[in-house]
Amino acid sequence: MTRVIYGNELAKRIKDEMAIEIKDIVAKGNRRPCLCVILVGEDPASVSYVKGKDKACKEIGIESKMISLPFETTQEQLLSIIDRCNQDDTIDGILVQLPLPKHINEKVIINSIDPGKDVDGLHPVNVAKLYSNEDGFIPCTPLGVMKMIEEAGINVDGKHVVVIGRSKLVGSPVSRLLLNNNDYMFKASGSVIAFDGYLRVYGDYEKQKDELLPELSIDENGDTKLDESQIEQQVNDIFGEKIYNVEEAFNELDSIKTDSTIEEQTSILDKMKESITSNIQNSFIEAGSNKYGNDFTRGDQKRIERTIETDINYKFDKAQKNYEIEKKKIEDEKDILLNKAQSEEEVSEIKAKADERHKQNVENFKSELVDVTEETKKDIAKKIATSA
Repeated sequence: MTRVIYGNELAKRIKDEMAIEIKDIVAKGNRRPCLCVILVGEDPASVSYVKGKDKACKEIGIESKMISLPFETTQEQLLSIIDRCNQDDTIDGILVQLPLPKHINEKVIINSIDPGKDVDGLHPVNVAKLYSNEDGFIPCTPLGVMKMIEEAGINVDGKHVVVIGRSKLVGSPVSRLLLNNNDYMFKASGSVIAFDGYLRVYGDYEKQKDELLPELSIDENGDTKLDESQIEQQVNDIFGEKIYNVEEAFNELDSIKTDSTIEEQTSILDKMKESITSNIQNSFIEAGSNKYGNDFTRGDQKRIERTIETDINYKFDKAQKNYEIEKKKIEDEKDILLNKAQSEEEVSEIKAKADERHKQNVENFKSELVDVTEETKKDIAKKIATSA
């Protein structure tokens, strides 16, 4: 029998308890705890998450320090800011909002955070403590899942648990916590399956692999790569020969020229995003409804709509940022060369080469927009196909 656990009431109670605890700390003459959140760029989903964290801090009386940095921030600049926060005794927790822009190495950034302030629990020291069942920072969502299971009175002792997803921030920590014998959990569950394109079976692998996953080939480490042809077949079963016709929207790309202003580009992209997002949303909702009938709820539709909208907005904005950075780089390099030019012939040659680079940059920009749209369609199709 399926049981859905809702966490709103538990979350409210925990917040109320924390608010009382903070008041008690301040009443004793101590300063308020402080969380510093660092955001690089303007990814819509990340901006929303950061606002939510700021609101939660204010609700319970924690001081919230937000550092918003431009997309172009270099890795060295970000490391310098994190170092200052590590040294600042008035900051108790540091959270760098992920994902970061491609030109910044997330692993380097995470490893630079003081483990004692790493509230996301992603620093290798905290990850090692989690897997060693020692005290340390635990990612908040997995810890919330454990609290909800405990609150619901569900005993996982000896149970087989399936975790959908094995990300480092949620899926993997949840799997580990289910196997740990922590104070807030009962006993370790019998086995845990983490699924996200790959599968890993934790626990007594030899005894349980055939019972749990008889149709899959699993190696000695408990790993398997899902057969892409099987997933592709599921996608085809659901969507058939339906074509998500977004080609018409891409006709707008012809309006983007090398001399188009940022405002003109943004206007064109906004129209494209709206058209493409709506088209893909409608296609997937229709296909999901046809496949799953009444089991495909309005909540499912809303989640798909939000996922597609966030994905398209983020990827389009990112592509535009990359285009703008390259455009500025071309202009800067052209100006340097023009200042050194000795003749009109050299000037003409430099300008011609810059024009060619600009044209190639525009073509790369258009190609990236087409690629990320196709990528979004495939990702959403696979999620629907493998969610039955």
